[in-house]
Amino acid sequence: MKRSSSQLKLLARTAMAGNYGVLVSSMLLFFVITLLLESIPGMIIGTIRSMGNLAMQSVISLIISLLTSVISVGLIRIALRVIRRQPYGIGDLFYAFSHHPDRFIIVAFIRALVSTVCQLPSYFFTSSFFHRSLGTVFSWQVFLPNLLWMLVGTFLSTVILLALALANTLMIDNDDLSAMEALRESSQLMKGNKGRLFYIDLSFLGLIFLSVFTCYIGMLWVYPYVIMTEAYFYLDVTGELDRNGASQNGYDSYRYNGGYRNGGFYTDTDSPYGSNNGSYGDASTDGSDSRSYPHGDRHASDYIEYPEDTYNLSPDRLSDEERG
Repeated sequence: MKRSSSQLKLLARTAMAGNYGVLVSSMLLFFVITLLLESIPGMIIGTIRSMGNLAMQSVISLIISLLTSVISVGLIRIALRVIRRQPYGIGDLFYAFSHHPDRFIIVAFIRALVSTVCQLPSYFFTSSFFHRSLGTVFSWQVFLPNLLWMLVGTFLSTVILLALALANTLMIDNDDLSAMEALRESSQLMKGNKGRLFYIDLSFLGLIFLSVFTCYIGMLWVYPYVIMTEAYFYLDVTGELDRNGASQNGYDSYRYNGGYRNGGFYTDTDSPYGSNNGSYGDASTDGSDSRSYPHGDRHASDYIEYPEDTYNLSPDRLSDEERG
């Protein structure tokens, strides 16, 4: 089932309720770290402009960009754990650094490379335009071809980056998934879904614009909202929402049987049921619950908050025959 942007946003807002403390704190810490890292090139190189300094600044900026990309993976990790009702904290912001960070660095580098290569024609023709227009009258014959190349480069980079959008999330769910495998898997999952994700991202432009009037303080709420919605998009694309009976009222974490792996689901040690072969059975793919419960006349939701209640054999819970 492909859920609409509004449905995914509603799920995100529902999951965020009661979790704003860690979400906002993590976002604030991420912004502070990003600002500190981005100030490094200026402190090291200074204001002297030379070819050597510019080259060094470009290299340092690339390294910093890769580092911030790795840290941002932690935001996705927190969002997934909030949705799945698993333990989480601000420390998850640095999750990628202890789970094969080279994979996330490779993905970030490839994404940056794709963006740069697709924009090369735009850079070339734009610089050519300003060079030829310097000291001359503005010419549409020069401007329009440059604008066209810029639009073409932007379109190509957007399409490719959308296809690779789920790579980091897939690697969060799969520690043994390599960067290239994650990129290929993301490309497969995003077939027929790139337009959906593009529309979802566009739908947040209004909130982002409004946050400008709050001196960007509003981004501490808007950006987690975006990440939570994109996390739900990932769960929708992989089928986990249908598998685990998600609705507009929330997400049944006790149906969770692990993340998405190479076209299917795998058992996660954080799953409340531990294994697909456990005594509780499995959740069916159509969202219905095929597990057998000790009390067949009770609904599965009765066990969500207090699963130990399953084994409550106090006298008032037993039938006359069982007491006898």
